[in-house]
Amino acid sequence: MHMSSLTGVNSYDLVSTMQELGIIKYWKGKHIILRKQDLLEEHREKMEKRKGERRLIDPTCLRWRPYQAPNPPPSNS
Repeated sequence: MHMSSLTGVNSYDLVSTMQELGIIKYWKGKHIILRKQDLLEEHREKMEKRKGERRLIDPTCLRWRPYQAPNPPPSNS
């Protein structure tokens, strides 16, 4: 999934979150993102109310590395 590579978020997590929010459906073998105007408006309103509440983050304090799964234990074969 292209969104996964852009965000660094696991594809399964993206899909399950969007399904929970009701903004994605599975149709003809593909996941389709729905553009629900009411959800977009609700989100915009929430963001407007929160404008003054934003916290400043010092970008020099952020350290991000892609997740690396641990190596599986060697087999005894």
